[in-house]
Amino acid sequence: MNEEKNLNISICMTTYNGELFLSEQLRSILSQIHDGDELIVSDDNSTDSTLEILTEFNNEYGNMHIFSNKENIGVIKNFEKALLHCKNDVIVLSDQDDVWFDTKLDRFRGKFVENSSLMVISNAIIVNEDLNIEFGLIFSEKKKEKFSLMSQVFHNKFIGCCIAFNKELLELALPFPGNISMHDWWLGTCALYIGDVSYIKEPLLYYRRHSSNTSPMKRRDMKIVIKSKIYDIFNICIMMKRRLDLLLRNY
Repeated sequence: MNEEKNLNISICMTTYNGELFLSEQLRSILSQIHDGDELIVSDDNSTDSTLEILTEFNNEYGNMHIFSNKENIGVIKNFEKALLHCKNDVIVLSDQDDVWFDTKLDRFRGKFVENSSLMVISNAIIVNEDLNIEFGLIFSEKKKEKFSLMSQVFHNKFIGCCIAFNKELLELALPFPGNISMHDWWLGTCALYIGDVSYIKEPLLYYRRHSSNTSPMKRRDMKIVIKSKIYDIFNICIMMKRRLDLLLRNY
C-alpha cells in the first residue's frame, strides 16, 4: 500500500476546441489525483473557451501545468510535446472528452506496483456524447486479450485513453518518427518490443464517441490504409535501429 502511495503519476492530456466536454473530464481526473501527481495539458491553439476552462480548474485544484501552442501542430505532435513535460515515473494518457471512473488512477497505480510491466492497458465502455451506452466495451469480456508486435502491423489495439506506461519507455519512443499512424500505435509498439504489457479487464472510463472526435469510428480509404501500413513497417524498422543504438551506447 505504501508503494502505491509513493508512486506518482503524470496525466498527459492534449486539447483542441474541447469546451463542450472538457469540464466533465477534468473533474473526473482532478478529483482522484494524489499530492505528487500532475496533470500536463498541451493545448493546440484552441479558438473556443478551452484555455479559460483549463485555467479555472487549475485555480481550483492546482496540480496542473498548462502549455499553449502558438499555432496548430496536430494531435500527434501535440501529444509528443505534452510527453516532454511529464516528470513522474508513470504516465497516463488522457483524451479531453471522456469521463474517468474514480478508481482509474489507483487501479493503474496498483498494477504497476504488483508487476514489472512497461505498459498497462485497461478496458473502457464506449458511450455516445450523452454518456449513454450504445457500443459496449472496447475489448470483449469473452476472450483474453493478447497484444503482439506482429498484430500491430495490421491492427492497432492500443487506445490512447486506456494506456499508462513507465516513463522509461520515452527513451525509445521520443522523438516520434514522421508519418506514424497515431501516437498510441507508436507507444504501444515500442512497449511490446522492449517490455511487457499488462491488461486490466475491467473498464476504467467512459470512452465518448461524438461527431468532433479526433479518431472517429469510420472506414478509411483503402489507399490511405495501405500507405499508412507501409509507413508503420518503416517506423518499426526505425524503432529497432533506435533500440540497437541505445544498447550499444549503454554497453
